[in-house]
Amino acid sequence: NGVLYQFWVKDVSTNKWKMIQDYSKSSARWTPTKPGKYLYGVHIKDEKSNQSLDAHLYKEITIDLQINYTSYSYSLKHILDKQMKVNPQTDYYNGNWQLAEEADVKYFLNPDNFNKDRVSALIINTNVDPLSVRTLPSLTGLEITKVPKGATYAILEQKNGWYKIIANGTRIGWVSGDYVKLTTIENDQKFQFLDLSKVAGISVQDLNNILSDDKGNLENTGSTFIQASKTYSVNEIYLVSHALLETGNGKSDWVTGILVDANGELINANGDLIDSKGKLLGGKGKTPYVTVYNMFGIGAVDSDPKRLGAKRAFQEGWTSVEKAIVGGAKFVSESYINHATYKQNTLYKMRWNPGNNSSNAAHQYASDIAWAYKQIRNIKRLYDVCNDNYILYFDIPKYN
Repeated sequence: NGVLYQFWVKDVSTNKWKMIQDYSKSSARWTPTKPGKYLYGVHIKDEKSNQSLDAHLYKEITIDLQINYTSYSYSLKHILDKQMKVNPQTDYYNGNWQLAEEADVKYFLNPDNFNKDRVSALIINTNVDPLSVRTLPSLTGLEITKVPKGATYAILEQKNGWYKIIANGTRIGWVSGDYVKLTTIENDQKFQFLDLSKVAGISVQDLNNILSDDKGNLENTGSTFIQASKTYSVNEIYLVSHALLETGNGKSDWVTGILVDANGELINANGDLIDSKGKLLGGKGKTPYVTVYNMFGIGAVDSDPKRLGAKRAFQEGWTSVEKAIVGGAKFVSESYINHATYKQNTLYKMRWNPGNNSSNAAHQYASDIAWAYKQIRNIKRLYDVCNDNYILYFDIPKYN
């Protein structure tokens, strides 16, 4: 018969148990948001059993959580005005990149929206299934998508009895308050403030478990990520997450390898010079040939990403997966996370660079207003599957 699992966690400081997930055949994930000692329990039973449980497993976990607050002498409005000067972008309106509205820039810029343990949310609760999401907080707004009954969304803004949400993870829009039930949810977005300059202390086994599920040449590279993490003071979970994102979970050319000639130019298996799409350019590449790797897409400028990313990998000497992991960690560390001037040691800082004192926004990793927001699901997922004890360091900005 099928086996059912029920998941529990107990905060030892309060001696209270909380059910994470009731009996089902699915696994469960839980990420602590405060330090302390916990007991994690799994109740197991046959799906036809009349017992409350047939077996159980418990594991003690110790979580260290350290929070640093970095104060800035200027206001949120000051940094918002700077951001609006450089045309912040979003694809949340219609799927295409366009200028973001100031209200939405302010939402993603404001750290107070993401630094709490729980945030306001709504549950779609309507007989009309699915419910329309509109461009404006009224029935005059155009329908941009629909959301299903029972779905839960964090609330971005409230106006005239309507609520702004990110519908289905792809569109910003409004739903009528007549068809929702208000609640609160755990705030995963706190991981925007995870200090990426701190090593988490994850074991090689845990990282290899993450990298063993059909991850191509990234399989069993946990020890290399840990080496890179310790050498360049970059969080190892972030490095793995970034590498999986850039390489399509280990499937792209960046991790399978790209063949180049002695000048770093693209060639095919016969040594013929080619462009990024494989079209013959005429002539042979200069020998010797070499295969290069680029775990983090460094130098892969949008205008010609494959050719330019391969050229950068050749110049850096990234001729193995391991060299590309270590070299990529060095670049991210020196250029952003441990940058001598900006010290952009969180995803939030990499996106918004609040330490920049110039009149305009500068040295930002991306123009997408939700860039940091979008990274969290994967990073939290990776933390959730780690079994060992680890330390969470957060660096949260405070504006005047």
